[in-house]
Amino acid sequence: MDNRFLLTAFSITSLLLFGCKGEQGPTGPPGRDGNANVAIVSFTFSASSFSIVNNDSRVYIYSRSTPEVTSSVVNGGAVLLYMRSVSIGWQALPQNEPTWPISITYGFAPSSLTIAIRTNAGDAKNKLIQLFGGDTDYQGRLILIPSNSSFSKKIAILKNLNYDDLKKELSLSE
Repeated sequence: MDNRFLLTAFSITSLLLFGCKGEQGPTGPPGRDGNANVAIVSFTFSASSFSIVNNDSRVYIYSRSTPEVTSSVVNGGAVLLYMRSVSIGWQALPQNEPTWPISITYGFAPSSLTIAIRTNAGDAKNKLIQLFGGDTDYQGRLILIPSNSSFSKKIAILKNLNYDDLKKELSLSE
């Protein structure tokens, strides 16, 4: 009886392992482009994080080390920057506010990010504080798209999207 059981078990196992051969089915439809190469870098800063440039209170800069900004991103990819405060939702940079008047721009190189605030009237840091509702913590969010990303062909379009639309387009989660 033990031999019959072993023989039956062996036969069933062999059929399951080697007896299930057939033609391969058709290839499925292509999937949606993913965002595996897109990186998100979140950081916090305040107006007091900015330093005056050349004793000119009309220009301030904030610089930070950002190792996620790679050569692939700088050379043919995209660096998109958004910032928000407690009182104002995500704003795409660069930002020009002619009624204040203030401009907030940014620049980048491999491993670094610089945000600059400029004004033609008064103190730029005070204008930033007024514009964003106080010297509270601001949140910054970098969206980094390397040149080899499937989204690199859409960079011109992506740069013009607000943050919520960009999140949808790139399927980003917070």
